Amino acid sequence: AHMRRASSAALAVGLGLVTLLVAPLLMLLTWLIIALLNDAAALNTLIAGALSLSGALASAAGSLASGAQRVLEVYPEAPALMLTLIPAGALLLIHYAWTTRVPQRAEV
Repeated sequence: AHMRRASSAALAVGLGLVTLLVAPLLMLLTWLIIALLNDAAALNTLIAGALSLSGALASAAGSLASGAQRVLEVYPEAPALMLTLIPAGALLLIHYAWTTRVPQRAEV
C-alpha cells in the first residue's frame, strides 16, 4: 500500500512538471495560430510543427513517468523531496518575477 501511494505521488509530481513545461508552449502556440490566421501557408507550417512538437512532448512525458518510477524504486524518499522542492521552486520563480518587474509609468 505504501509503495502504491508513493508511486501515485511520483506520477503526480511527474505530471505536474510536464504541465509546468507544456502550458507556456501551448499558450505560445495559441498566440501564433491567432496571429497567422490570414496566412494559410504559414498556418500549415505552424500546425505541422506543432503536431511534431506535441509528439515529442508526449514521448518526453512517457520517459519522464518511467524515469520517475525508476527513481522511486531506488530512492523511496524521492516523492517527499519533490513535493517539497516543487513549491519552493515555484515560490522562487514568483519572487524573481515580482522583483524584476518593469515598473508601469503613470499615464499623464
